Amino acid sequence: MSDATPDKLADTLAVPGLRGRLAFDAQAGCVHDGPRRYLLMRADVLMGALHALTPAARADMLDALAQSTQRFGGQSLAAYAQQVGHERDALLQATASAAAELGWGRWGFDDQGEAMHDAQGDAQGDKQCDEDGGVLAHDRGCGRRPAPAGARSVALRLTVTNSPFAAASRAEFPGGAPQPMCAPIRGTLQALAALCLGAPALARELSCAAQQGEHCLFEAVPAGAEAPAPTSALATPGRCGPASTPN
Repeated sequence: MSDATPDKLADTLAVPGLRGRLAFDAQAGCVHDGPRRYLLMRADVLMGALHALTPAARADMLDALAQSTQRFGGQSLAAYAQQVGHERDALLQATASAAAELGWGRWGFDDQGEAMHDAQGDAQGDKQCDEDGGVLAHDRGCGRRPAPAGARSVALRLTVTNSPFAAASRAEFPGGAPQPMCAPIRGTLQALAALCLGAPALARELSCAAQQGEHCLFEAVPAGAEAPAPTSALATPGRCGPASTPN
């Protein structure tokens, strides 16, 4: 687990949540969190469009959504990491809070293994994260270096209740969706896991409420830790600086 102290966690709780940071400019017709622009859209508009596609096109679009969310959502996660002082537990908490405030369901993380990695940072590691994310580790900054050899890694497991993507898909597929439908959450988790590991990660949706059940279950592991998941259940590798493809 992370080494967040009570004082550090108290500081985290003082960081304004996403809802408090969003600036609604009705005159300009835009919504921003700092430099990041947001779009408010009905869930059934997005998932209805996916329903209208052929199965092959839908699978490609789901993967594209996961990849794009990993890329641009990763920028938001890097900003969250800076806001919470790069504390791992605090980053998970901030991510779950932001998801709830955006209407992306209720997120609960099941943390497996040890926190990030234990290498001591140096001047390079203390550099600010760039827009594509970076390394998040105990007591050091967020740079672009990969995790050192022998670094201990974690897997992140995520349970989502009331996913808007699953809920809207159930209406479109009364008999159950043909595949997991929460691609944006999958992409977000993959970007988050890459930050936590300091190395590329793979995420997949193990079960989706659009198919059955009440919850959506996700898992992210270090890239190459296990065989690839079936098509449309796996996003592209998480990025820590330049992207790489697992063997």
